[in-house]
Amino acid sequence: MGSFKTGFGRQLGRLGANAVGNRIAESLGLDQSEHRTYHRGKEKAEEHKQDLEDAAMLNSIDAAVINNIDEIRDIVFADDKKTLLNQLESLEVQLTSESWKHIFDAENRVRNKYTDALFSKFCKGISRLDRIDPLAEGIVHLKWKRYTSRWRKIIGKSGLFIILYAIVFGGLAFCAIYEWYRKLSTTYIVLFWIGVIVYILLRIYITYFRQINRLIKAKRKKQKKLDYKRN
Repeated sequence: MGSFKTGFGRQLGRLGANAVGNRIAESLGLDQSEHRTYHRGKEKAEEHKQDLEDAAMLNSIDAAVINNIDEIRDIVFADDKKTLLNQLESLEVQLTSESWKHIFDAENRVRNKYTDALFSKFCKGISRLDRIDPLAEGIVHLKWKRYTSRWRKIIGKSGLFIILYAIVFGGLAFCAIYEWYRKLSTTYIVLFWIGVIVYILLRIYITYFRQINRLIKAKRKKQKKLDYKRN
């Protein structure tokens, strides 16, 4: 975004200077044809030079980002639960300090590669911990962090699109849903809310199914022990 703002500012400055110069020359009755041709060629050369400099800067940023991505990729998650938790906490700190930026600028798209790689590695680590010990201390917090980071990614990259979509279509969608909802009978309204609740519960189960299954199995084992002692 910085390169876009800088280039745009330079272009405005050139246009303003040319307009003032042309107005002065016209008032003095001077021929501006050769002057304009010369300055057009000079401006194109300067623009070409600046484009090359911007491309070189973008390539250097891309090389640095790729180097950082390689470091993230080379992280080998431990089999030991405690060590793995420490690794995930370190990745969480890095992920919190990073951010996703809108994708309308080339430099932002390059920098987003690192945050994407960091988030992907963080998710893989959580999945590994989930398989090792679904009831590990802090795993619920880590899964919540994964969920919020996923929304940070969507909003950070496409926040403007989301806002425009909400403004343009949000009101229309709300009116349409309200009108449809108002015409439903009581039975269909109840079924509608049952469907919403089932969907929410299903999403919770998909996210925490290992934890839920482990707790159910632990409860069954405990109940079997109690029944065995009674008998």
